[in-house]
Amino acid sequence: DFRPSYLKILEFVEALPVRPVVGAFTATATKEVREDMLDILMLQEPKVVTTGYDRPNLFLGVQTPKNKYAAAKAFLAEHPEQSGIIYCLTRKLVEEVCDRLAAEGYSVTRYHAGLADA
Repeated sequence: DFRPSYLKILEFVEALPVRPVVGAFTATATKEVREDMLDILMLQEPKVVTTGYDRPNLFLGVQTPKNKYAAAKAFLAEHPEQSGIIYCLTRKLVEEVCDRLAAEGYSVTRYHAGLADA
């Protein structure tokens, strides 16, 4: 049952000073559960994508390299024509990583809750 976990997410989001963009992902929820998730998270005009299970264009990997910046650069070099998301623990780190990658010629942008609305 997804409901208890998603209620905790809503409590967390409501405690933040500004509501962030919220994404919800699942591979196993029924249509009824997906509708409950949208209601519980109070998503307005959500973009809902439902596909089959075989998604060769998507990959989720978790790594724990000693030199995280070098690992990110290696990944970018291996996938020059693809898009990706680099998650950082703090806004400051988002800024630092984005600035370093941009200085090295990578086409990057940053996103975090501290940015002004465009």
